[in-house]
Amino acid sequence: MAFPRRFKPLLERSRADVAEPSHAWVAYAVCAVEPHSCRWEGWILDGLFSGDSGVEVLISRDHCQKCPVCAKPLFRTEVEYRLELSADQTPPLIEGRDYTTAAIDYFSDIEGLNSETYYLLCGIWDETDGTEDAVAQEFSWGRSRYRPNCSLVVDLGLDRPLLRYGHGACHEIEGLVTRSDNLHELHLRPACGVRQSPLMVHTDEAGRSIWFDDSRILPSGPDRRYLRIGGPGMRRTTARQPDNEARTFDNRIRD
Repeated sequence: MAFPRRFKPLLERSRADVAEPSHAWVAYAVCAVEPHSCRWEGWILDGLFSGDSGVEVLISRDHCQKCPVCAKPLFRTEVEYRLELSADQTPPLIEGRDYTTAAIDYFSDIEGLNSETYYLLCGIWDETDGTEDAVAQEFSWGRSRYRPNCSLVVDLGLDRPLLRYGHGACHEIEGLVTRSDNLHELHLRPACGVRQSPLMVHTDEAGRSIWFDDSRILPSGPDRRYLRIGGPGMRRTTARQPDNEARTFDNRIRD
Protein backbone atom coordinates (compact mmCIF):
# COMPACT_ATOMS: atom_id res chain seq x y z
CA MET A 1 0.00 0.00 0.00
CA ALA A 2 1.18 3.52 -0.81
CA PHE A 3 0.33 6.66 1.11
CA PRO A 4 -0.13 10.35 0.22
CA ARG A 5 3.22 12.14 0.38
CA ARG A 6 1.76 15.00 2.43
CA PHE A 7 1.25 12.57 5.34
CA LYS A 8 4.86 11.35 5.39
CA PRO A 9 5.82 13.30 8.57
CA LEU A 10 2.85 11.75 10.40
CA LEU A 11 3.44 8.19 9.17
CA GLU A 12 7.12 8.22 10.10
CA ARG A 13 6.77 9.32 13.69
CA SER A 14 9.37 7.86 16.07
CA ARG A 15 9.53 7.64 19.87
CA ALA A 16 11.50 10.87 19.91
CA ASP A 17 8.57 12.70 18.29
CA VAL A 18 5.84 11.86 20.81
CA ALA A 19 5.23 12.18 24.55
CA GLU A 20 6.15 9.03 26.48
CA PRO A 21 3.28 7.62 28.55
CA SER A 22 3.98 6.82 32.19
CA HIS A 23 0.88 4.85 33.12
CA ALA A 24 -2.54 3.87 31.87
CA TRP A 25 -5.89 2.87 33.33
CA VAL A 26 -7.92 0.05 31.80
CA ALA A 27 -11.53 -0.67 32.64
CA TYR A 28 -13.84 -3.61 32.05
CA ALA A 29 -16.79 -2.37 30.01
CA VAL A 30 -20.05 -3.94 28.85
CA CYS A 31 -22.48 -3.11 26.09
CA ALA A 32 -25.71 -3.17 28.06
CA VAL A 33 -27.02 0.39 28.10
CA GLU A 34 -29.78 0.39 25.50
CA PRO A 35 -32.58 -2.13 24.84
CA HIS A 36 -30.85 -3.40 21.70
CA SER A 37 -27.29 -3.39 23.00
CA CYS A 38 -25.29 -6.41 21.81
CA ARG A 39 -23.97 -7.61 25.21
CA TRP A 40 -20.32 -7.23 24.21
CA GLU A 41 -17.88 -7.12 27.10
CA GLY A 42 -14.16 -6.58 27.38
CA TRP A 43 -11.30 -4.31 28.38
CA ILE A 44 -11.02 -0.74 27.18
CA LEU A 45 -8.31 1.89 27.63
CA ASP A 46 -9.76 4.28 30.20
CA GLY A 47 -6.99 6.85 30.27
CA LEU A 48 -3.37 7.39 29.32
CA PHE A 49 -1.08 9.76 31.21
CA SER A 50 2.44 11.14 31.09
CA GLY A 51 4.34 11.95 34.28
CA ASP A 52 4.08 10.50 37.79
CA SER A 53 1.32 12.90 38.77
CA GLY A 54 -0.57 12.37 35.55
CA VAL A 55 -0.54 16.09 34.80
CA GLU A 56 -0.46 15.49 31.05
CA VAL A 57 -3.45 13.58 29.76
CA LEU A 58 -2.59 11.77 26.52
CA ILE A 59 -5.97 10.06 26.21
CA SER A 60 -8.95 11.23 28.25
CA ARG A 61 -11.23 8.90 30.18
CA ASP A 62 -14.17 9.57 27.88
CA HIS A 63 -12.45 8.90 24.56
CA CYS A 64 -13.79 5.37 24.09
CA GLN A 65 -17.43 5.16 25.01
CA LYS A 66 -18.83 3.17 22.09
CA CYS A 67 -19.08 -0.57 21.60
CA PRO A 68 -16.60 -1.90 19.00
CA VAL A 69 -19.30 -4.24 17.63
CA CYS A 70 -22.54 -2.23 17.48
CA ALA A 71 -21.27 1.30 18.28
CA LYS A 72 -23.80 1.75 21.09
CA PRO A 73 -22.75 3.36 24.41
CA LEU A 74 -20.63 1.30 26.79
CA PHE A 75 -20.95 1.02 30.56
CA ARG A 76 -17.69 0.97 32.50
CA THR A 77 -17.92 -1.41 35.43
CA GLU A 78 -16.10 -0.86 38.72
CA VAL A 79 -13.31 -3.21 37.59
CA GLU A 80 -10.30 -1.00 36.81
CA TYR A 81 -6.53 -1.47 36.86
CA ARG A 82 -3.61 0.91 36.64
CA LEU A 83 -0.81 -0.28 34.33
CA GLU A 84 2.70 1.11 34.72
CA LEU A 85 5.21 1.58 31.91
CA SER A 86 7.62 -1.35 31.98
CA ALA A 87 11.38 -0.92 31.76
CA ASP A 88 11.40 -3.87 29.36
CA GLN A 89 10.04 -2.62 26.05
CA THR A 90 10.92 -5.69 24.01
CA PRO A 91 8.05 -6.14 21.51
CA PRO A 92 6.25 -9.51 21.37
CA LEU A 93 7.18 -9.85 17.68
CA ILE A 94 10.71 -9.11 16.50
CA GLU A 95 11.45 -7.63 13.07
CA GLY A 96 13.73 -9.95 11.12
CA ARG A 97 12.74 -12.95 13.20
CA ASP A 98 8.94 -12.96 13.23
CA TYR A 99 8.25 -10.66 10.30
CA THR A 100 9.86 -8.48 7.68
CA THR A 101 8.97 -4.97 6.59
CA ALA A 102 9.12 -3.16 3.27
CA ALA A 103 9.92 0.45 2.58
CA ILE A 104 6.89 2.73 2.67
CA ASP A 105 5.85 4.06 -0.72
CA TYR A 106 4.48 7.57 -1.10
CA PHE A 107 2.56 8.97 -4.03
CA SER A 108 2.33 12.56 -5.16
CA ASP A 109 -0.47 14.85 -4.04
CA ILE A 110 -1.68 15.56 -7.57
CA GLU A 111 -5.40 15.43 -8.14
CA GLY A 112 -6.89 12.03 -8.95
CA LEU A 113 -3.97 9.86 -7.81
CA ASN A 114 -4.43 7.14 -5.20
CA SER A 115 -2.61 4.03 -4.03
CA GLU A 116 -4.20 1.77 -6.65
CA THR A 117 -3.37 3.93 -9.66
CA TYR A 118 0.09 4.64 -8.23
CA TYR A 119 1.02 0.95 -8.30
CA LEU A 120 -0.72 0.46 -11.64
CA LEU A 121 1.10 3.19 -13.57
CA CYS A 122 4.26 4.10 -11.65
CA GLY A 123 7.47 2.45 -12.80
CA ILE A 124 9.85 1.74 -15.67
CA TRP A 125 8.27 0.60 -18.93
CA ASP A 126 10.00 -0.73 -22.03
CA GLU A 127 9.12 -2.38 -25.34
CA THR A 128 11.62 -5.16 -24.51
CA ASP A 129 12.49 -7.02 -21.33
CA GLY A 130 14.87 -4.16 -20.53
CA THR A 131 18.00 -6.28 -19.97
CA GLU A 132 20.09 -5.00 -22.89
CA ASP A 133 22.02 -1.75 -22.26
CA ALA A 134 20.25 -1.29 -18.92
CA VAL A 135 21.72 0.86 -16.16
CA ALA A 136 20.70 1.34 -12.54
CA GLN A 137 19.32 4.61 -11.22
CA GLU A 138 17.55 5.87 -8.12
CA PHE A 139 13.88 6.75 -8.38
CA SER A 140 11.33 7.79 -5.77
CA TRP A 141 10.56 4.13 -4.93
CA GLY A 142 14.22 3.04 -4.85
CA ARG A 143 16.77 1.67 -7.30
CA SER A 144 15.65 0.26 -10.66
CA ARG A 145 17.30 -0.66 -13.95
CA TYR A 146 16.24 1.04 -17.16
CA ARG A 147 17.48 1.78 -20.67
CA PRO A 148 18.32 5.49 -20.98
CA ASN A 149 17.66 5.58 -24.72
CA CYS A 150 14.23 3.98 -24.90
CA SER A 151 12.70 3.17 -21.52
CA LEU A 152 9.64 5.08 -20.37
CA VAL A 153 9.81 6.46 -16.82
CA VAL A 154 6.58 7.27 -15.00
CA ASP A 155 7.51 8.44 -11.50
CA LEU A 156 4.40 9.28 -9.49
CA GLY A 157 6.16 9.39 -6.13
CA LEU A 158 7.90 12.74 -6.59
CA ASP A 159 6.66 16.08 -5.32
CA ARG A 160 6.38 16.96 -9.00
CA PRO A 161 5.64 13.64 -10.76
CA LEU A 162 7.06 13.19 -14.21
CA LEU A 163 6.91 11.22 -17.43
CA ARG A 164 10.05 10.82 -19.55
CA TYR A 165 10.73 8.72 -22.63
CA GLY A 166 14.40 7.92 -23.26
CA HIS A 167 16.55 11.04 -23.45
CA GLY A 168 13.52 13.16 -24.29
CA ALA A 169 12.17 16.04 -22.24
CA CYS A 170 10.64 15.50 -18.83
CA HIS A 171 6.90 16.17 -18.75
CA GLU A 172 5.45 17.09 -15.39
CA ILE A 173 2.19 15.32 -14.57
CA GLU A 174 -0.24 17.69 -12.86
CA GLY A 175 -3.36 15.53 -12.68
CA LEU A 176 -4.90 12.15 -13.38
CA VAL A 177 -8.42 11.06 -14.27
CA THR A 178 -9.52 7.41 -14.12
CA ARG A 179 -11.94 6.72 -16.96
CA SER A 180 -12.22 2.98 -16.27
CA ASP A 181 -10.22 0.19 -14.67
CA ASN A 182 -8.06 0.01 -17.80
CA LEU A 183 -8.07 3.59 -19.07
CA HIS A 184 -6.45 6.58 -17.37
CA GLU A 185 -5.99 10.15 -18.50
CA LEU A 186 -2.73 11.93 -17.62
CA HIS A 187 -2.78 15.72 -17.64
CA LEU A 188 0.63 17.23 -18.38
CA ARG A 189 1.77 20.70 -17.36
CA PRO A 190 1.79 23.11 -20.32
CA ALA A 191 5.14 23.35 -22.12
CA CYS A 192 6.21 26.85 -23.19
CA GLY A 193 2.73 28.11 -22.38
CA VAL A 194 1.04 25.61 -24.71
CA ARG A 195 -1.33 23.14 -23.08
CA GLN A 196 -1.01 19.60 -24.38
CA SER A 197 -3.85 17.20 -24.95
CA PRO A 198 -4.35 14.65 -22.14
CA LEU A 199 -2.30 11.50 -22.52
CA MET A 200 -4.61 8.47 -22.61
CA VAL A 201 -3.02 5.40 -20.97
CA HIS A 202 -4.42 1.90 -21.51
CA THR A 203 -3.44 -0.98 -19.21
CA ASP A 204 -3.92 -4.71 -19.56
CA GLU A 205 -5.92 -6.71 -17.03
CA ALA A 206 -2.82 -7.88 -15.17
CA GLY A 207 -1.18 -4.45 -15.08
CA ARG A 208 1.97 -5.76 -16.80
CA SER A 209 1.80 -3.64 -19.94
CA ILE A 210 0.52 -0.26 -21.08
CA TRP A 211 0.01 1.55 -24.36
CA PHE A 212 -1.00 5.08 -25.29
CA ASP A 213 -3.35 6.74 -27.71
CA ASP A 214 -1.62 8.79 -30.40
CA SER A 215 0.92 11.10 -28.81
CA ARG A 216 3.64 13.44 -30.05
CA ILE A 217 5.95 12.81 -27.09
CA LEU A 218 6.52 9.05 -27.37
CA PRO A 219 5.85 6.09 -29.68
CA SER A 220 2.21 5.19 -29.19
CA GLY A 221 -0.68 3.14 -30.41
CA PRO A 222 -2.03 -0.33 -29.55
CA ASP A 223 0.85 -1.98 -31.46
CA ARG A 224 3.48 -0.20 -29.29
CA ARG A 225 3.05 -1.82 -25.89
CA TYR A 226 5.37 -1.12 -22.99
CA LEU A 227 6.21 -3.87 -20.50
CA ARG A 228 6.87 -3.14 -16.85
CA ILE A 229 10.53 -3.81 -16.04
CA GLY A 230 10.83 -1.92 -12.75
CA GLY A 231 8.93 0.06 -10.17
CA PRO A 232 7.37 -0.10 -6.71
CA GLY A 233 4.80 -2.68 -7.78
CA MET A 234 7.57 -5.22 -8.48
CA ARG A 235 8.90 -5.29 -4.91
CA ARG A 236 7.81 -8.28 -2.88
CA THR A 237 8.35 -8.97 0.83
CA THR A 238 7.55 -12.35 2.36
CA ALA A 239 6.69 -12.44 6.05
CA ARG A 240 8.03 -15.24 8.20
CA GLN A 241 5.54 -17.49 9.93
CA PRO A 242 6.71 -18.55 13.41
CA ASP A 243 5.15 -21.61 15.04
CA ASN A 244 3.12 -22.30 11.89
CA GLU A 245 0.95 -19.30 12.67
CA ALA A 246 0.38 -17.23 9.55
CA ARG A 247 1.06 -13.53 9.95
CA THR A 248 0.96 -10.77 7.35
CA PHE A 249 2.93 -7.59 7.79
CA ASP A 250 3.14 -4.80 5.25
CA ASN A 251 4.87 -1.53 6.16
CA ARG A 252 4.09 -2.23 9.83
CA ILE A 253 0.37 -2.38 9.12
CA ARG A 254 -0.82 -5.63 10.61
CA ASP A 255 -3.84 -7.50 9.32
